[in-house]
Amino acid sequence: MTKKNRSILIVFITTLFVIISATQAYAYVRNGPNGKWSAVSAANLTYWKDASVGSYGYGGRVDYGATTWNNVSTKVKLTPVTSGYVDIKVYAGDTGDTSVADSLNYKTNFFGNYVACWDCTYEMSRIRINQPVYKNISEKWKYKAPGHEFGHSLGLDHSNKSPAIMLQGDLDYSVTQTDDKNGLKAIYGN
Repeated sequence: MTKKNRSILIVFITTLFVIISATQAYAYVRNGPNGKWSAVSAANLTYWKDASVGSYGYGGRVDYGATTWNNVSTKVKLTPVTSGYVDIKVYAGDTGDTSVADSLNYKTNFFGNYVACWDCTYEMSRIRINQPVYKNISEKWKYKAPGHEFGHSLGLDHSNKSPAIMLQGDLDYSVTQTDDKNGLKAIYGN
């Protein structure tokens, strides 16, 4: 076998090995390898809407955003509550920046105080709708934004693939897409 043929054979075998051994790539992005709710918590997550949400008329959109994640995984359920223990708290008002909305997850530190974390087992989450910006976005985006923030509260970061509710910006859909569902199932299971 000539040196040239040997080189071609090596390149061919290497390429074949790479193709055969390649794993499926997903576009969803997690907040961190450990960022999620415990299995017990995820199955019974509660969310509460502050009076500020209702005062701006955003309650239905927040409920829509939460329920778009229900029935994706049998191990995740979001239920609205008006009192008692709450996992995810939703507020509306002026956050003082240009974001449409934001979210932040928390755990309890050694002293019993909540501290922000993304790559941990979540104990509480907070979503804020930035009313001065939110009021001026498209109607479809007004439904997408709360669902996007609930995705962060569940452990997903911004996607790099369209379509995905976790992709930033004004998009033509307001419900979870295949990429979002794959991400949630990768974290919590089917």
